[in-house]
Amino acid sequence: MNKTLLLSTLVSVCAVLTPVCAKANTPAFAACVEELKSSALQQGVSSTTVDKVLGKARYIERVVDSDRAQPEFNTTFTTYHGQRVTDRRIDEGRKLLVTHRDLLARLQRETGVPPHYLLALWGLETNFGNYFGKLSIPDALTTLACDSRRSEFFGAELLATLKI
Repeated sequence: MNKTLLLSTLVSVCAVLTPVCAKANTPAFAACVEELKSSALQQGVSSTTVDKVLGKARYIERVVDSDRAQPEFNTTFTTYHGQRVTDRRIDEGRKLLVTHRDLLARLQRETGVPPHYLLALWGLETNFGNYFGKLSIPDALTTLACDSRRSEFFGAELLATLKI
């Protein structure tokens, strides 16, 4: 079964079973993890990596709650902008643009993403690397891949992470 069909089937099953899919330690979550393992193996991820990462995957309810309550979508633009786009953050971004000019230019050539977009995302998401978060990225991605809202997107992100 190809990845797209597999993930589409999973999305359909979860859409019908949303209350079940949205809970930890359910048969639906376990089945989803098994499907993700199979898909990862089919795409060339080593069995060692699959077992190490997905073999102990855990559901994190907070991740689903956060996904549904992102401040970008729950506040006005004026409030969000005022809280997140600060003079200090802009100044730091400008300094890092100079410091990492060569790397950013290379990334733009390779990906087409302009440096100022990369810096804006870096600043907003991690305060330029000063905030690392406290959650396991593979567990968070697995949780979201097994949730009905955007499972196809997060399933692909999880598989990309496993390939890294």
